[in-house]
Amino acid sequence: MEAELGHLRHFFEVARQGGFTRAAVVLRAQQPGMSRSVRLLEERLGVTLIDRKGRRFALTSAGERVYAACARIFSEVEQIGRIAEEERGTLSGPVRIGASGVLASRVVPDAVAGLLAVHPRLWPMIYSAPAAMGMAKIASGELELGLYLYLPEVPSTLSSVALVEVPFRLVVRADRAKDEATLTSFLGSREVEDPRATGFPTLDKLRKRYPAAAIRVSSNDAEAHLRMVEAGLGVSVLPELLVAEGLRAGTLVDVLRGERFQFPVLLVTRRGHTLTGGAQALIGQVIAQVTSKRPKPR
Repeated sequence: MEAELGHLRHFFEVARQGGFTRAAVVLRAQQPGMSRSVRLLEERLGVTLIDRKGRRFALTSAGERVYAACARIFSEVEQIGRIAEEERGTLSGPVRIGASGVLASRVVPDAVAGLLAVHPRLWPMIYSAPAAMGMAKIASGELELGLYLYLPEVPSTLSSVALVEVPFRLVVRADRAKDEATLTSFLGSREVEDPRATGFPTLDKLRKRYPAAAIRVSSNDAEAHLRMVEAGLGVSVLPELLVAEGLRAGTLVDVLRGERFQFPVLLVTRRGHTLTGGAQALIGQVIAQVTSKRPKPR
């Protein structure tokens, strides 16, 4: 059953906006016409997409699946226009990405500044959330890519690749550097996003020196980890770009001095998706920013 693109566009916007009235405003269309368009789509497909009981508005299970497909379709349609612009030598329009908290706050802003200095007509749109939430939006086509330091299981519709290594340090508040209770209190993270996580390489290294070390508090927010370390709640392995200032000022101390911890920035995209020029330019800026923030070799 073929569905006309216009009917799909009307349905997609109605579902995205949560109603016909808001969708009509966004598309600058007449509400009765949009309602007829969606009904024609349902008749052509032979399934009900929207539950219209009274004032209640809800997508049926078929509606949810068609909406997800529409998100991918219109993401690719939007990409066609951007490809044409790139071929003309211009980059413009939205670049929708997801990023974990620490990357969104400590790396992406400088990367965006570098991007806009070269391509001022681009519009970076950053969705900061845990990887699982970001991956759902990438799979639906709402986001073009995601940047994360840790990933739970990646769905088969997505692919991931390591972009660049980020140095990490296991740190503790300086005045607690000899306090065993603090040194054996490890601040965990990955188990929050992935309850099935059983491997904790940094904790294993800490236990070689402090056998009683165990996870005492968990959070998937790196900035929260830093504040908890500063509050004396324990030790945490954090990106060096986040703790470098505290290490220089002497308020933080490296617990396992000499140990090297490195974790990659992971790029997540839809499998088979070709990144737009704007997305590729932003990735280049992210790599440049991470590289520039690495410690200089002595």
